[in-house]
Amino acid sequence: MVSFNRVVLAGNLTRDPEARGSDSGPRATTGLAVNSSWRDGKGVLHEQVDFFSLVAFKKSAEVLHQYAKKGSCVLVEGRMQARYVDTKQGDRRFYTNVVVDHVQLLDRRPQESLPDAPFPPPPSPLPEPALPPSTRRRTSRSRPDSEAAIAEDDF
Repeated sequence: MVSFNRVVLAGNLTRDPEARGSDSGPRATTGLAVNSSWRDGKGVLHEQVDFFSLVAFKKSAEVLHQYAKKGSCVLVEGRMQARYVDTKQGDRRFYTNVVVDHVQLLDRRPQESLPDAPFPPPPSPLPEPALPPSTRRRTSRSRPDSEAAIAEDDF
């Protein structure tokens, strides 16, 4: 029997990633909101937000904790994990998480890190190096009219 468990989501973090240490290394947990919209048969626009719990380990956890914050736009790739947890009150709760294998930050640079001045003008072209007269290459445009004709001595 074939089974496949792969998830790719893009959305905004619902809270700052919470870093924790575990036996297997760094761990980060956070939430992800994924917006979707569609039009029904009458052309009415409908919008929906789905919320996912994320758990990241090792390098993905470090990236989330160091560079992402609430509201950051991210793309995550991983797998769904479903489990039951028994509470102290004797209830059984069902949880689903996305276990993140890879994370990609989709935000542009923050506005506060952009320079105030516009981009500098492109550099001016470099002047051609000065060559000795014997090695200069002449073109018909650079010759005076008197030198334009080719003499037998040139061969």
